[in-house]
Amino acid sequence: MRRETICFVLVILVITILTACGGGAPTPTAKPEPTTAEPEAPQQVTAGMKTYGDHCARCHGANLEDGFAPKLSKPALVKYGTAQRLFDYIRQTMPRGNAGSLSDQEYYDVTGYLLFQQELLEPDQVVSADTASSITLSD
Repeated sequence: MRRETICFVLVILVITILTACGGGAPTPTAKPEPTTAEPEAPQQVTAGMKTYGDHCARCHGANLEDGFAPKLSKPALVKYGTAQRLFDYIRQTMPRGNAGSLSDQEYYDVTGYLLFQQELLEPDQVVSADTASSITLSD
């Protein structure tokens, strides 16, 4: 009899705990939007954000400035003068130890992402072989 009472009390205790803790299946939560690119960002910026995360963030940091590699701040990017010069530098030197390993499109996407993040690119601009030379970088 004593064993049945203990089992009964344990079942009641478990039910009480589950009820108090919301014992059902967890409510799905909305996936947060990326904080580093606006939801309405151009497709190139979104693609560049992914490439940056895959190949650049480990050295330059998730927010472009908190890694051990040089900061990718607005003043640092402006020094290149045009998007084409920045693209050329990135393609010739990055990723460190594996320069030129990405496709030209990935390099253009990363360049567009960096410029967009530092407000050096208009929302409707796309960095490409046809446009990069005409995109001037200035504060």
